[in-house]
Amino acid sequence: MAVTPPANPSSSLHGKVKVNSLIIKQQFEIKENNISIKQKSNPLNAVSEPLKLIYQAAIDELNERLAPYLGEDALQKGLGANIDVSPEATAHRIVSLSTSMLSRFMDSNPQMEDQAAKEKFVSIIRDGVMQGFSEAREILKGLQVLEGDIAANIDKTFELVQKGLDNFLSPSEIAEE
Repeated sequence: MAVTPPANPSSSLHGKVKVNSLIIKQQFEIKENNISIKQKSNPLNAVSEPLKLIYQAAIDELNERLAPYLGEDALQKGLGANIDVSPEATAHRIVSLSTSMLSRFMDSNPQMEDQAAKEKFVSIIRDGVMQGFSEAREILKGLQVLEGDIAANIDKTFELVQKGLDNFLSPSEIAEE
């Protein structure tokens, strides 16, 4: 039996990216070939710590995608100052936080078989992750910092998240490979 969430109230990707980009751009003063960072209370620094941006964008999008099933802000949004932002740690947090909501998703969809519910849940997560990474990439691209190690780390993080979701969906099959 298919589960149909309430109408998606989210705004367009373009609008969200534009707003997010404007917020981040307000943190920077561009001077000829020099970027100086204004001091803000926001711990997110897209230039020096782009994986924090990826993490937050993914969590925000997952919260939005899961809201029809689990309520607003189902996942934690904290970005601690001492957070490990390596691709491995970032991917682990994204997978751990999002998959920890499976039991609540299953409770809110009792008509679904366990495996079908798990597959639907992971599908929702994948869509949210793709959207979140896409938005973060657009922001970093707009700031002209999506290159070199930053781009490689984002790609690696995305790949690790996908592998983590594959493992969550079918742990025994992944372990046998």
